[in-house]
Amino acid sequence: MGAAIDQGKTPANSTPQGAPANDAPQHVTPVGRDLEKVHRFAEDLLAQHGLRDDWPVFWAESLEMSDGGGVTRAFSKRIVFSAAHMAILLPAERRDAVRHEVAHAIVGVAAGHSDVWKRKAIELGGSGSTSHSPSALLYPWYGMCPDDHPLISVRPPAATGFICEDDSHDEPVELKWWKRNAKSRALDPGVKKMAEMFPEPVTAPAFEIGDTVYVIPYGDTTYDNAQLTVVEVGARQYVTRHVATGEEATVDFEGVAAKPHEPDVPSAPGE
Repeated sequence: MGAAIDQGKTPANSTPQGAPANDAPQHVTPVGRDLEKVHRFAEDLLAQHGLRDDWPVFWAESLEMSDGGGVTRAFSKRIVFSAAHMAILLPAERRDAVRHEVAHAIVGVAAGHSDVWKRKAIELGGSGSTSHSPSALLYPWYGMCPDDHPLISVRPPAATGFICEDDSHDEPVELKWWKRNAKSRALDPGVKKMAEMFPEPVTAPAFEIGDTVYVIPYGDTTYDNAQLTVVEVGARQYVTRHVATGEEATVDFEGVAAKPHEPDVPSAPGE
C-alpha cells in the first residue's frame, strides 16, 4: 500500500537505516525465519532497481492501515512491513506484497493503485492485486458486534475491548464478544523480534492540534500544497481536515510544512 495521504482516519537512533538494531545472536523461530526471508527478498528486489540505498526497509509489529502487509511512505522514502500481517500470509502472498510495495517506490507513491502502478507490479512478477485476504481463522483476534458484524484484527484489544465501526452504526459500538486465537502465527515471538531488529525511526511532531499546515508536493495534484488543519496528533501521523473540501485525511509527520512549497524558478540565461 502506498502511503502519502490516507483519506480517513522507538525513538530514532544511530543505527543505519534498514540495518538490524541488535546484532546479538538469538533463537529464531520458523515464523521469524520466514519474515527474515521476506526482508532479504525486499532488499534484493530494491537493489535490482537501484533503490536499496534510497528506500530502506523497516518492520512494525502491525500496521493499522495495511491490507497488503506493508506501506510505502512517500515523504520519508521508506518501506515498512507489518510483521503480524506477513506472518499469516502464504509464501507466495508475502512475495507478492513485497513486489506491491517496491512497485510503489519505482513509479511513485502518488500513482496510487493506478494502471501505471499495476503494470509495474506485474512486471516485477506480482499479481497487481491491491490487497490480500487471509482466512479469518488465521488472525490472532476475532469477535462479533451486537449487530453480528464480524471483526478480525492483528492488534490486541484496547483496555475497553474491541469496537465495531461499521458504517451502519451511528457511532462505534463495543463488540459483544471477542476471542484470542492462540495458534495464530501473528502471535509468534518472531513477529515482535522483526520489529525490534528493524524498527522504523520515529519523527517528533512539529505541529499541534489547530495548526494550519501544507502538504509537501509529492506528485498528487489533489494534495500537493493542500491547506490542512491538524485535528489530531497520532504516534506517526496527523489526522487533518482539508480546508477546501472538509475531507479528513491522515498524513505522515514528514509530509507537511508550515508554508506552501514554492516551485523552483529556472534562472534566466546569463544569470
